[in-house]
Amino acid sequence: MSELQAEAGDFEEVEFEEIAETEQPDESEASELAPEKEEKVSFTEEQQRVIDDIVAKKTYKMREAERQAEEYQRKLADLEAKQPKETRPEVPALPDPYDDDYAEKIRQRDEVIARRVEFDARQRMTQEQERQKAEQAQYQKQKDLEKQVDSYAKRAVQLGVSKEDLAQAGQEVARFGIGDDIATFIIGNDQGPLITKYLAANPTELDVIARLDSISAAVRIETIIKPKAAQLGKRKPTAPDPVETLSGVGANPTKGPKGATFE
Repeated sequence: MSELQAEAGDFEEVEFEEIAETEQPDESEASELAPEKEEKVSFTEEQQRVIDDIVAKKTYKMREAERQAEEYQRKLADLEAKQPKETRPEVPALPDPYDDDYAEKIRQRDEVIARRVEFDARQRMTQEQERQKAEQAQYQKQKDLEKQVDSYAKRAVQLGVSKEDLAQAGQEVARFGIGDDIATFIIGNDQGPLITKYLAANPTELDVIARLDSISAAVRIETIIKPKAAQLGKRKPTAPDPVETLSGVGANPTKGPKGATFE
């Protein structure tokens, strides 16, 4: 290597080192330029064990509930599949008396007839039980309705609606043929008598209610009609209380300034 090449090599090495030292930021600048790292929350081993235990227990309960629900559905499906759907036995026709197995066929036919009689008896029993349940439910429904009507009449008195006015308003509302659900809703409402009275006096509104489904009618009654109907109730008197009359001995009319006279 020539002396000129050696000197050039030394120059390039020095220049590179100076540039590297000049461009490299100090530690404070580097910390500012570096992206912020998300602070990681750490737990002690004991805390982590507690957390893992809680998560495991909750996960187990969820899985167990799901498993039990699936098991229940599976058993129910299996039970329904295994449950024979009983049908009314069909009695075969009388066999030919000349058949060799005539006696056996007669015996089998008699067995089918007996099963058919038992089937019909079970069907009648089931129908009777269903009828009794329906009658009991209807009876209970009627008793509940009677209680509601009795409470409805008592509220009418408290709200200042006479028995005659309530009966007349009720007939007018019933004439529009509102559904049983809507009627029950009105009877059970705390402002029911006033709502009935308001609807009877406003046939246009009553016609709207009669045309709505039960839910929409209940919403309209509660939000629009009830506030207006409440104004028909008893109003507190606005006149002031009478002035209290004072009693007792008043001023002596014989006393007064000298020369004064009292008539």
